[in-house]
Amino acid sequence: MRKILATVLLAAFVFSMLPLLASGVATAETPPLPKITGVDPAEPIMQPSRQWLGIIGTGFDADSQVILSIEESVHPIPHDRTEFESSTRINVFVGLTNHGTWTAQVVNPGDVSSNIFAFTVITVDVRPSFQLPFTCGETWYYYTHAGHVSYELDMNAKAPFTDQDTGHNRPVLASASGTVTTAAQTGWNGGYGTWVEISHGSGWTTRYAHLVENSIPVSVGQHVRMGQEIGRLGTTGQSEGPHLHYEQRHNGVLQPVEFNGQAVDYSVVFPNKMAITSANCRGQLLTPPSIIRVLRVETGQIEEVDFKYYVKNVLPNEWIPSWDMEALKAGAMAAKTYAWYWTIHEKYPGQGYDVRDTTGDQVYVPGSSHPRTDAAVDATWHWVMTKGGAVFQAQYDSGTPGSPDPLIHGRLSQWGTQYWAQAGQDWMWILDYYYKPLEIDVLVPFIPVDLVLVLDRSGSMSGAPMQGAKNAAIAVVDMLMRQDRVAVVSFASTANTNVQLTSDFGHAKTEIQKITAGGMTSFGAGLREAVGELKERGTEGHVPIIIFMSDGHHNTSPAPDQWVNECVERGIRIYTIGFGSSPSAVDETRLKGMAAATGGQYLFAPTIYDMEKVFLMFSLEATGWPLIGEFIGTVAQGETVVAGDFTVEPDTDYVRVTLNWPGSDLDLIIERPDGTEVDLGTGTDNIYSGDDAKPEWVILIDPEPGTWIVKVFGKVINPHSEYIVWISGYVPPGPPVSPSTYKFEYSIPDPITVATDVDIDVTFMTAEEKAVGYDGVRFRFEADGPGDVTFRATDSEGVEHTFLNNGFWGPSAGFDLPALYEATTTWTLNFLHRAGDYTITFSLVEAPDGDVIADITETVTVTVKPLPAEVSIDPDTLNLRAWGQWITAYIELPEGYAADDVDIETVELAYGGQESLIAAWGDVQDGVLMAKFDWATVTAWFEGLHDVDVELTVAGEVDGVGFEGTDIIRVIDPSQRRGGR
Repeated sequence: MRKILATVLLAAFVFSMLPLLASGVATAETPPLPKITGVDPAEPIMQPSRQWLGIIGTGFDADSQVILSIEESVHPIPHDRTEFESSTRINVFVGLTNHGTWTAQVVNPGDVSSNIFAFTVITVDVRPSFQLPFTCGETWYYYTHAGHVSYELDMNAKAPFTDQDTGHNRPVLASASGTVTTAAQTGWNGGYGTWVEISHGSGWTTRYAHLVENSIPVSVGQHVRMGQEIGRLGTTGQSEGPHLHYEQRHNGVLQPVEFNGQAVDYSVVFPNKMAITSANCRGQLLTPPSIIRVLRVETGQIEEVDFKYYVKNVLPNEWIPSWDMEALKAGAMAAKTYAWYWTIHEKYPGQGYDVRDTTGDQVYVPGSSHPRTDAAVDATWHWVMTKGGAVFQAQYDSGTPGSPDPLIHGRLSQWGTQYWAQAGQDWMWILDYYYKPLEIDVLVPFIPVDLVLVLDRSGSMSGAPMQGAKNAAIAVVDMLMRQDRVAVVSFASTANTNVQLTSDFGHAKTEIQKITAGGMTSFGAGLREAVGELKERGTEGHVPIIIFMSDGHHNTSPAPDQWVNECVERGIRIYTIGFGSSPSAVDETRLKGMAAATGGQYLFAPTIYDMEKVFLMFSLEATGWPLIGEFIGTVAQGETVVAGDFTVEPDTDYVRVTLNWPGSDLDLIIERPDGTEVDLGTGTDNIYSGDDAKPEWVILIDPEPGTWIVKVFGKVINPHSEYIVWISGYVPPGPPVSPSTYKFEYSIPDPITVATDVDIDVTFMTAEEKAVGYDGVRFRFEADGPGDVTFRATDSEGVEHTFLNNGFWGPSAGFDLPALYEATTTWTLNFLHRAGDYTITFSLVEAPDGDVIADITETVTVTVKPLPAEVSIDPDTLNLRAWGQWITAYIELPEGYAADDVDIETVELAYGGQESLIAAWGDVQDGVLMAKFDWATVTAWFEGLHDVDVELTVAGEVDGVGFEGTDIIRVIDPSQRRGGR
């Protein structure tokens, strides 16, 4: 069973983290001041939070009292209790719910004058857990710049300040949840250009600058979630090329940037860059494992165990089944999360299992499950706890009976869960106390969708039909889940995207209301715009869906056929709606064909309300909730009617109930089989519902078997009293169609010589065949090295193409790449002048000259050698004690090159690590170049050598092409001969 994360708000406040710094305030004739211990500033606690404070001083006794106050308040702050530990230590458990200066007094009755101690605790804000502002799992590059002030940061996909291989127009995401305080769509804005600022509470803000103009899908005052799109990477304002300018500020002051708790390296200055991978995964698909691999230590066998069975047979061995249920629920979450983490990561690399069945991991005993611990596992099974959106290693220790200790940051105390449960705390509070900072979310099984609503806004839709279509689109938006995204396209003679793909549903509904009608009817324009939106901004892992509505016949170009075919190739399903007085009034044949070709559906809607119903039914079908029941009826003002009932079979995971109506204001009521009424508010452990909107809907999670009753209450009847209730079961929609993966392979000859043609076979082939290929692609190739490179190849029609250093292969409009493909092209390369190392890169790109597709690129480095020259050094025996003026190098060049064309100023003689010597002059005789080198300089290279062979290298350029050759001569020094007379 597939599940997906949907955030549930657990509290109305924002956590901030507060390390405690203590300082003393002394009075005369008092013993040494007490101090707070037990709080490690390097391990900050959450605020609001409850925490043990250890107060150390002298003269305490069991009757000592602790009085706490904040700032200038004279009112004592209540605390849960004070425990006397010794004459030098008192422990206080208190809720640190306020910022500011705290004062604590320890009072001993009977000796007040000498035992009143006062000191101050200063709470300090700590930054939120900021994440990289890009999609989870993507690798980006950051760097700072000489023109930056303090801690500003730039980020891009690859090369800084270039138009190639960048993240231009890629989504920029919120680094943390917060409220938008600036959303400047256009203008210079002090050099920021288009930019966004988000306030995260406690004085912390983030800034995102140089975004694409008018790309901001959020507005001032809007709350955004971590990972929500807030704009597109661009180059507006004071920008030399596409990149994101990013800042983290506290109380307006720039701070060193941290991502996922790790500081960036500010020594990385442009043009250098540092790779970093995004953990901005909040709201991403989280699917618990179906199995876990367990090593049975005693037998040495590895077993694949159903994941839920594993957790149920761990919990009674780690928690005492008779404990309070809230303690057991906390334990169930810890045991599940710990095991889940190690199915994702490798604790035992290469060993073939995830965990062991002993205390080194968790004690797993098959068949040891207990009814009470089973109930705890079942009650929390649809919940997940994460940090920064990712499952973490939920470690825990036994702790001390009757105590919440030991409070080890990031670890849960098993006995502590029972302590807090007996103190009245629920399992969520307990987990937050030990694992903070923590996110607790409910798991529901929805595979996310990217839904594009396409609305006909031609002239015939003017008035009530246009408003009805907009109301229907808004109702669909209200049916979506938090992880879904929606876009809106409207078309007449032409089409435009009114709303880009977004999870900001409030923004989408606002923009829908702005659509106006007028013009002709171009199905092709509308479909082209919708497909383009899914291609450009679609999210990997989301199912692409189009719901297309029209009230007439396609009557102006372009025709939709091309984009219907593209939808087939890309796995985009189209649901079509014909709205009109009769089926003949709409282009039913074309609408039916669009739906049938892509695996969607078509329905005719004769009225505005029918159009809304069809929109909603299609949204349910497309997002995985096909109907299994439908109740239609009427209700009067103040009346409650039974709409119908439905039966839940054992082992049913999810049932969705949706109530819609054409007017009025109705309420949905659901009764369980035992007659109790379901609380339809959000945040409970068995309900997931939409906001208070029309339509009203709720999902029952693990509903108990039996007959459930659905009722409708007539809250305000004006003017209609009709209603419709849909009952849906969840069937995960098919995964999005994935294109094949491809690869390049090279055959590189050796050696490669400068200025000489060399054939390189480049094969492009399918690496992993999937459902479809790519449309509109071509190949790009480029060379980078010390000199120029020509590429030459002949196409299938016998036409030769030649490019210098870089170029594109294939028609300018691109070609369609099938899912299964292999072709080899022989490229003739010529490294024209310079020897050295060259990097050759072939890539698959979007036509005509777009971005690299899916990182399909291959790079090879080749070493190019100079032209080989025949070299002879005179003298062939060099006497270091003889005298001469010149060392002569006789140089014969390869065929086709003339010695007269050698630039003598480029000819050098080299030996070992000595500085090379440029020829003093040269002459040509019989086609051989004689290059003259200073005798004294050369002999100085070999001082101290005797009777050895040395290799000398001669290099130069002929017609700008490098050549090189070597010769071996003998070096003698008569003064170093041994012997006597």
